[in-house]
Amino acid sequence: MKVTKEQVVLEIDKFLAGEGGAYDWDDFCSIRIDDPELNNVRILCTDLPIAYPPVSCGQYYADEGLDELLKIANKLRGN
Repeated sequence: MKVTKEQVVLEIDKFLAGEGGAYDWDDFCSIRIDDPELNNVRILCTDLPIAYPPVSCGQYYADEGLDELLKIANKLRGN
């Protein structure tokens, strides 16, 4: 999939805000991105549940995983 850095940040932001379609985050995590750097970000997002497993039903990650997602988005923004 061809996406820009801004589009990846938008997907992360939408996920963190609880916005987007029911399968948007799953699609983001499941579909390889052509840009190797952005694909590594996608893989990191996909692996976060291993490092920060959910603690309750319906969560993708523990709160620390959500903190990591915000750090990833901020890094992509250049913050």
